[in-house]
Amino acid sequence: GGGGGGAPPGMEALFSDPELMAAMQKPNVMQALMEMQTGGPAAMAKYANDPEILGLVAKIQAKMGGGGGGGMPGMPGGGGMGGMPGMGG
Repeated sequence: GGGGGGAPPGMEALFSDPELMAAMQKPNVMQALMEMQTGGPAAMAKYANDPEILGLVAKIQAKMGGGGGGGMPGMPGGGGMGGMPGMGG
C-alpha cells in the first residue's frame, strides 16, 4: 500500500487528464458536479439531457473504475452507463 497524497484511489487519474481538468474549470460543470454529489437522482435527472455533463460524468466513472466501487464521495454508486441511480427496482 502506501501513498501520501490523501486522494481517493482513481483521483490522481482524474487530475492527470487535461480534458477533465479543463472541463472542471467551467463554473457550470462544477455546479453540476456539486449538485449531483448532494442532490442524488433528482440532480442526475436534471442534467440527463446535457451531453457535456453526461460525458464528463461517464469519463469520471470510467476512470474511477466504472462507479462500482463508490465513485465520487457522496455520489450514488453503481449507476454505470446503463440506468440512472435510484430508477427502477
